[in-house]
Amino acid sequence: MFRFFKLPIFIVMIIFPAILFSQIKFPVVEDVPDVEFNKTETVEKFKASVTVYGKGAVDGEIILNAGASINPSSDSGRIYTFRDISRITVMKWSVQRKGSGWIYYPDRYEIILKNKTVLMHEGNLGFFNRIRFVRSEGRENTLYTYFYDYFRNGKWINTGTAGEKTPPLKPAAGTAYIIELK
Repeated sequence: MFRFFKLPIFIVMIIFPAILFSQIKFPVVEDVPDVEFNKTETVEKFKASVTVYGKGAVDGEIILNAGASINPSSDSGRIYTFRDISRITVMKWSVQRKGSGWIYYPDRYEIILKNKTVLMHEGNLGFFNRIRFVRSEGRENTLYTYFYDYFRNGKWINTGTAGEKTPPLKPAAGTAYIIELK
């Protein structure tokens, strides 16, 4: 009877310690040099005058990701870079429920090219909802083309429009809605 158990016991005595005390060999990986990341190469700056509702025009530079472009819905197939554009005006906002309030995103844009061609774009340009802006005196801000509003006591708080079903025709104060590129 012990003869039968000798072989399994012997195998367990040899294999079990090898499993317990085995050392994992990590692969040798050659050192890869770090890639130089230059933040200035990933953005483009455009001199601009931005009109902020209720505050007037502000001069400075807008900062966009390099290669930012617009494919207007009225001119499908064409892509325009910001170097081709003279002016962008938010014409209409669409509304979405957000918590206890409502958020209004730009939904229609009028785009005027440098050659005076007027194009319309239907739909939101997500990269244009928040714009990095450096004022002419050097201070950096974030400008917003969207705004929040709350309906209380029969009117919209931030835009002053009466009636729940009436969409505001103007944005809330502080919303950027006209960008003139120079």
